[in-house]
Amino acid sequence: MSIYVVDDKTITRVVELCAACNTKQGGLLGWVPPAIPVEWEGDSLRKAGRMLRAMNVDAVRTRYRDADETGMVPEEAFEMEDAEWRDRGGPTGNLWQALKSLDCYLYQCVDGDVYDRPLYKALEKMADAMRVAIIGEDERYRAAE
Repeated sequence: MSIYVVDDKTITRVVELCAACNTKQGGLLGWVPPAIPVEWEGDSLRKAGRMLRAMNVDAVRTRYRDADETGMVPEEAFEMEDAEWRDRGGPTGNLWQALKSLDCYLYQCVDGDVYDRPLYKALEKMADAMRVAIIGEDERYRAAE
């Protein structure tokens, strides 16, 4: 298994997903818990993204001791990509993409102590809750006996 630092677009999707799941804003599908208490306004999104990038970088550096020297760790700071979902009220229109981005991010953070960190565990719980929510809304699930 090799891991890498995910791109800003993936982290942006995870951050926006956390914002959409924020219970102060009604919550995604009514009950998926947010992993990070992030708000849509102000610098909250950028700070959350930088926190996620740092955790991903820690995992890469644990796996590859020479990650900085070999260019595996980006020199530029995390920057939010253009919002895909903010103007549409969150990622509810494409939960599959939101979950895929979250799963990708989690997979790239599995080395070292990152897996045991509270933030990682909270993101895992959020992904599990999303799976239940997505499957529960799927016509094939509803049609099954």
